Amino acid sequence: MKPACVQNYNENMGAIDLVDMQSSFTECIRKTIKWYKKLFFHIVDMASINAFHLYKTKNSKNIQLRDFRLQLIKNILSKYGIQKRISIGRPTIDLPLRLSARHFPSLVPPTTSNAAAQRKCYVCSHTKKDEKSAKYTRYQCEECDVGLCVIDCFKAYHTLKHF
Repeated sequence: MKPACVQNYNENMGAIDLVDMQSSFTECIRKTIKWYKKLFFHIVDMASINAFHLYKTKNSKNIQLRDFRLQLIKNILSKYGIQKRISIGRPTIDLPLRLSARHFPSLVPPTTSNAAAQRKCYVCSHTKKDEKSAKYTRYQCEECDVGLCVIDCFKAYHTLKHF
C-alpha cells in the first residue's frame, strides 16, 4: 500500500534519480565558501551528463560516464590547450635561450649570386660604442640565426645578456 504521491514520483522521476546518482559519483564541487563556484561546477557537471546522454542516444554506444568525460577533456585540451599564460606580478628573470644552450659557429650558406655570402654581425651593429660601423662576416650561429664575428662577438653574444 503506497500513497499515490509516492507511486506518481516513482513512475515519473526515474531519470532524475539516475542523473542525481551519476552526478554524485563524479561531482566537481569542492568545499568552498563561494556559492558561485559551487553553482559553476554544478552547471559543468550537469552539462557533461546531458552531453553524455545525448552522445549515447545518438551513437548507441555502451560507454561509461567516466570514459566519456576523459574523452571530452582530451578533446577540449587538444583544441584549447596551448595558450599563452598572462603573468601577473613581478616579471621573472629573463634568460634567453642563446645564453643557456650550446651553440657553434658555421659558415653562411652560399647564395645563387654569391658563393662567399656574408651577413651583418649582430653584436657589432647593436653595440653602443660603434653604432654606425657594422661589420660583415662569413660566420653565423645556426640556432640563433644571426651573423656573428667569430673572435669576440660570438662569445659575447652567447655569454652576456647585454653585450
